[in-house]
Amino acid sequence: MNHVTTSDGVKLYVKDWGHGRPVVMAHGWPLSADTFDDLSLALADAGIRAVSDDRRGFGRSDQRWTGYDYDSWQSFLKEFFGMGPTASPVSSEVVNWACSMAMQAGLKPTLACAPAFATTDFRPDLAPTRWRHHCVADRG
Repeated sequence: MNHVTTSDGVKLYVKDWGHGRPVVMAHGWPLSADTFDDLSLALADAGIRAVSDDRRGFGRSDQRWTGYDYDSWQSFLKEFFGMGPTASPVSSEVVNWACSMAMQAGLKPTLACAPAFATTDFRPDLAPTRWRHHCVADRG
């Protein structure tokens, strides 16, 4: 299996398919890089490099006791399945597939992630002058 080691010694499982300009994909809680197999195959077939990993504590990556906060995760994206009241839900087959991936996650990481999801304030990470300029330019 392919792994990379983070600066704090955590081994992350990585899928790296294809060649060319890379597209990096980050899965949502509590899935794994397998979430992107269909997209990764299509990208690789189109001459694009598809890179995805199992976030720490999930899938085939190390399950450490600590480090389940946004500062420890890379290119984090919230990938959920449109199960809200205004979205179109995915098929039951996709939900079952996601559940089988979620079962690979460790109990400690799964529980430890929830507070970070609920309480992390990203406002300090935003560059106010950049956003202000973008919003003014969009008013046209």
